[in-house]
Amino acid sequence: MDRSLAPAFKASIDFKLPKPEKIKTKSGTSVIYLPHAQIPITKIEFVFAAGKISETRLGLAQFTVSLLDNGAGQKNASQIAELLDYHGAHLELATDSDFASVSLYCLSRHVDTLLPLVLEIISEPTFPEDELNTYRRIFIENLKVSQKKNSYVASTTLRKAIFGNHPYGWSIQQDDIKKISKSEIQNFFTNNYFLQSVFVTGSVEPSSLEQVLEYGFRSNPAITRQPIISQGILNQTTDGPSKDQASIRLGKISLSRNNTGFAELVVLNHLFGGFFGSRLMRNIREDKGLTYGIYSSIHHYQLATTLTVAAEVNLEHVTEAGNEIFKELKNLSSQLSQDELQTAKNHLIGSLQNDNASLFAVSERIKTIEKFQLADTHYEQLIGRIANCTVENLLELASQEFTPETFSSIIVR
Repeated sequence: MDRSLAPAFKASIDFKLPKPEKIKTKSGTSVIYLPHAQIPITKIEFVFAAGKISETRLGLAQFTVSLLDNGAGQKNASQIAELLDYHGAHLELATDSDFASVSLYCLSRHVDTLLPLVLEIISEPTFPEDELNTYRRIFIENLKVSQKKNSYVASTTLRKAIFGNHPYGWSIQQDDIKKISKSEIQNFFTNNYFLQSVFVTGSVEPSSLEQVLEYGFRSNPAITRQPIISQGILNQTTDGPSKDQASIRLGKISLSRNNTGFAELVVLNHLFGGFFGSRLMRNIREDKGLTYGIYSSIHHYQLATTLTVAAEVNLEHVTEAGNEIFKELKNLSSQLSQDELQTAKNHLIGSLQNDNASLFAVSERIKTIEKFQLADTHYEQLIGRIANCTVENLLELASQEFTPETFSSIIVR
């Protein structure tokens, strides 16, 4: 054996998600349970179709979920916080464009004690007026800070360009926040907090699982969503609130996860601007030094998938950076070597495999499958298709999805 020679590299495409248990509550909601007895930590996440898309006034989704733990049943915010702190637990409240969620993280031995509290929070919130006013003041101050940044203005303008008057395209203003009332929040909760699914990860006693299964959650009604209407292409350059640097944003609606070309889209995005070795980073950051960082990314909504590019550049470099982005878009549909493709594939597949290193990361994959109604083998199939992508496939898709004229572009300087 010649020990001076490194062993041959062999790429692996192994990817196997554990199969969770799926159980129904008495109200028909799915409980997805991923047991793991070796780790004494449990996460229980309750998911509701109560995101931004459900709003009748901007900000209601954010305010509702953020105030859930500020009072519930007979307990006030301090009592709830003290009970969680005493048991070393954490309650995570989150919302996005489509969903809201309430997640309990705690030692497994405390689940029986804390689960009734969480069930009370998601079923009997009181939304105290004083807590609402405090949160309103904090939110307005944070929004004022955001609105002074070119990056915030560019991102909100791009969403409006892509989605128009659809809720995905809305951006909250200070006047919206000032108008939010306790009664509106209560109505939003009543009309939207129907449980979609529960994700239990870690070790739980049968008694804890039984609490969830037997709890009287409200039945989930059929939901009709406002359709997305194509907005055309917007190319806009505007003066921004800051003169420190300019923000460049490009974006479009692209292929969904269920599209047969989605794996190729993922690879193209990775090649273009999805990692440090991407074309955008090599050209605009490493070679020309026009920005500290530039990325392209794929973002999934329930009703759409977007492909976006984002960069912050010095004011004097705006035109050059924009030209280079469009040049790389054009090159992507005509220039691609097998070596470059293989490097991107190896990095992308390795990243996807590495994301499964922790139990909670695995549970996030399973949650995505459930929330977006994907096949149980979605990620296995995705990695297999990535591995089998060819230069010809990618060049063909790039000529459709990565052409400059299909992107809206926003520059705020």
